[in-house]
Amino acid sequence: TTTYTVTSNQANQCSTTDTITVTVKPYVSTTISRDTSICPGEPVNLTVTGGTSWTWSNGGTTSTITVRPITPTTYIVTSSQNNYCSTTDTVKISIKPSVTTTVSGNTTICRGASAILTATGGTSRTWSTGETQDTIIVTPSVTTTYAVTSDSTGICSNIDSIRVTVNQLPNVSISGDTVINAGSSATLVASGANSYVWSTGATSASITVSPSATTSYSVEGTDVNGCSNTARTTVVVNAVSIVSGSELEFKVYPIPTESKLTVEGESIKTIIIYNILGKVVDKIECDGEKTVVLAVKDYAQGVYVISVADTKGQTGRRTFIVR
Repeated sequence: TTTYTVTSNQANQCSTTDTITVTVKPYVSTTISRDTSICPGEPVNLTVTGGTSWTWSNGGTTSTITVRPITPTTYIVTSSQNNYCSTTDTVKISIKPSVTTTVSGNTTICRGASAILTATGGTSRTWSTGETQDTIIVTPSVTTTYAVTSDSTGICSNIDSIRVTVNQLPNVSISGDTVINAGSSATLVASGANSYVWSTGATSASITVSPSATTSYSVEGTDVNGCSNTARTTVVVNAVSIVSGSELEFKVYPIPTESKLTVEGESIKTIIIYNILGKVVDKIECDGEKTVVLAVKDYAQGVYVISVADTKGQTGRRTFIVR
């Protein structure tokens, strides 16, 4: 700080003097955090001391700011204080290298199948499943994204992920004749997929079979995604000796049934129930009724033959199913 004096002179007049003081204000003493290196996006606190107000190059106005740069960045701060000259300082944030992480494997599977996922890069890793080996086997029931974090000493960890799409299995079913008489044929039709392979070796959607005894059939259906599912059915073959000779016309319903079976005919005299092996399981004597309701809730599930005789001596037979 300095005082300056000036003397003014003029002819025939007395000289005069005046003074002015020039005050030199001190600078704010600004100190900022040291330069540092971080991983991309990692938070770091930058703190400045000195002054009473601050303006950072990123718009911050507090003495401490938190930044998360993903590329090398220099931050500038200006410190101010009343009766002091403002000063600036800088801090450089450099970015450390990261592990190059790559995850590969099956990206599309059928439900119930497994996918093998492998991660490369770094010296250690942690999967979102909690596993820590390079290769894992997963069996998701729905489409799932798996992430893996790879680490290596001295450099930053890195994350990669893979999405495993799970295609649901086709809803394969078989329709057609499931009860036939010996010597007859049954047509079985598969649906729900795009291609089929039957247990008989056939590859068409429908097959015709003529089993001599009760036989089970299966079909494997494959859809457009390459996913397969299997359906099964049993064709019950009735012995001719039980079901032949239907001279008498009558009605039996409902088929299949769970608890009651209704028989309608003209002057019903006798009703006999056989199992599929021809053994008598029930016999009912009637008095010429036109409608008889039978309780079958205690019958085992399966196929039965009902033989009805009327008062004229005519007989008829039908099959029914208890479920």
